Amino acid sequence: MGELINKWGGSGRYGLMSAVTGLAGFFSLIFLWSSWYTVDQGERGVILRTGAVIGTADPGLHFKLPMFDTIRYLSVQSRKVEYPKMQSYSRD
Repeated sequence: MGELINKWGGSGRYGLMSAVTGLAGFFSLIFLWSSWYTVDQGERGVILRTGAVIGTADPGLHFKLPMFDTIRYLSVQSRKVEYPKMQSYSRD
């Protein structure tokens, strides 16, 4: 008779192997894409590995373990607040 045609358009093992290769390539691309991060000027990054603090990151490009590390960004810029009509007293 004829060969069995599967839903990926290939025949037999070839179609299954191409689907597995495509999925492996897709997940590899996601893994590589999520392995880097940037920290902006005026911020610091806190590196968390499974929720525990393991270090800090200065501004720039950095790399991480994609499924284990997360980065939390903290601003280190000074902020000034003025109160124009507030009276206050101090004792020196």
